[in-house]
Amino acid sequence: MTSRRVLAALLLSGVLAACAGASRPSEALARCASAPPQPGRLQLTLSPASFGRTLSLQQQVRIAAAGHTADLDAALDITPREITLVGLELGQRVLTLTYANGMLCEQRHSRLPAEVRGADILTDLQLSLWPVDAVRAALPPGWTLTDEDYRRVLAHDGRDVEVIAYDGPIRWESRITLRNLQYEYQLVIHSALAAP
Repeated sequence: MTSRRVLAALLLSGVLAACAGASRPSEALARCASAPPQPGRLQLTLSPASFGRTLSLQQQVRIAAAGHTADLDAALDITPREITLVGLELGQRVLTLTYANGMLCEQRHSRLPAEVRGADILTDLQLSLWPVDAVRAALPPGWTLTDEDYRRVLAHDGRDVEVIAYDGPIRWESRITLRNLQYEYQLVIHSALAAP
């Protein structure tokens, strides 16, 4: 997927969400699958328990691609049994991802473009937040992950694919800047611990 297609999908989903008003049950599509990865594309499916703790975050995400930006709000919950991510655009829920027992379930607004893939979101989430040893153990042959000085670099066959920078020692309490060099997009994620 090119950066222009990613951006078009995100901007289109924002416009459609604004026009659609409140989501009705008939507008939400739910599907669950243990989908095989697409050829040449990394897909991480680490267990929720491998994160090693329970965590609830409120996040603001800025997506930049092809010279344009889009802003999203998200709520992330990680427990030893389940990962749940709820994405909001203009105050409306446009995506809910749940990952448990090897199954990724997506409930998405019917107008959310197919280019916004739950499997890609889960992969970026786990690359950014999971312990480095757990991620390395799950990487297929040819993929490597370096982790030093508040920075992670994912490479495939010696070529950098994704660079993740943190502005503090605790990944989920810092600003995360994720640059995907392969698909030419950037995410800047500001997180705050959710109130109990």
